[in-house]
Amino acid sequence: MLCSSRFVLSRPTRVATLAVAVVAVAFSGCGDESTDCTEMGCVPGASLTLPNALIEDGDYTLGVTVDGVTSTCSATLPFQGTGFVCEQGLSLLVEGPTTTTGSSVSQGPADRISGFWLDGEVGEVSVEVTRDGSVVYTGTITPAYKGVEINGPGCGECLQGSASLP
Repeated sequence: MLCSSRFVLSRPTRVATLAVAVVAVAFSGCGDESTDCTEMGCVPGASLTLPNALIEDGDYTLGVTVDGVTSTCSATLPFQGTGFVCEQGLSLLVEGPTTTTGSSVSQGPADRISGFWLDGEVGEVSVEVTRDGSVVYTGTITPAYKGVEINGPGCGECLQGSASLP
């Protein structure tokens, strides 16, 4: 036996169904860009670059003073073992030689100190670098901060600062 049924909606029911469908499409994001947010963690802070990378062999101490409190990093060039030791909230920015082959760029092992990262939002920063006990650099700077959408557009901002020491 062949069964057939025809489902017919009355005019008010069709209008209501159409309205629900329009609202569902509007809220589903069809035709709109969807926001895909990554789950990268935000570490607010500032990247401060030294005027010249530290490349000479020796024992370095980088002292950073913010609001009267000094934090330090110690490192020996050439790097050996773990490379360097820093107090909490401070880390060194290190670089190595780059090699370009066609369109590919690769970086070798770290062999220089180019600056440092300081956690949090800070005002004026004073820096003193010593090599083998002698001062090789002093400077003061205030990082400029901006919100960076590290997890994608519309996913919230992470406060990041940067500055090049004079």
